[in-house]
Amino acid sequence: MINGRELLWQRKPWLHGSQEGVGLMGASEAVAFHILQHFAGNKLPTAVTRDIDPLFQAAEARLSQEKEDSRIYHAWVDKIDSVDGSFTLIRPKLRPDIFQTVATATFFERELNVQYRVAYKGEQSDVPKTRKLWPLALVESTGVVYMVAQDPSRPPRPEKDETEWMRTLYRLDRIRSVSESGESFTYPEDFKLRKYIETQQVFDFLPEPPVRLELAFEGTSGNQLR
Repeated sequence: MINGRELLWQRKPWLHGSQEGVGLMGASEAVAFHILQHFAGNKLPTAVTRDIDPLFQAAEARLSQEKEDSRIYHAWVDKIDSVDGSFTLIRPKLRPDIFQTVATATFFERELNVQYRVAYKGEQSDVPKTRKLWPLALVESTGVVYMVAQDPSRPPRPEKDETEWMRTLYRLDRIRSVSESGESFTYPEDFKLRKYIETQQVFDFLPEPPVRLELAFEGTSGNQLR
């Protein structure tokens, strides 16, 4: 934009609204964004969904048009689903505000102030201690969301043969309160989420001595165990 002899720049969204995006989006792209919103929309931080929400709207508008290919593409999302192969668990409730705070801080690499209720201590009447943590990653396992975090106050201790920082899992539903500290952190170069999952085995059932367990069922209620 030119104003007299000065050249001015104005930042404008590349996509102003769903109607403009409809003309640019094909049916394959529309169904891809539609499925992304359906299956992963609640796993994205607000900072991301806010920017791509016009694409979700454009996808819905594109698939609702009276075009020859619209019906079969729009119907695809109703032809696929995901079912947990294990027994249905009563999963703990996760507060949306806590998830969004943690996800946003993880995305932007910002330090968190966290009050966490440890599982093995049972119900606690007193307020948990606030600790500063660096959120490194988020992992969902059997419907439960975990944060992999690093405590910046606990560096490796060479005198105890420690060469790496300790990274710990925190279940998001056990977080009592969380807020950003206002400080950013430098993401550790040595941390790789896939390597952490594979080497630490924090999500595996480790082998233990066998136990004898006897169960009694009425009628056909135990058929699923067959």
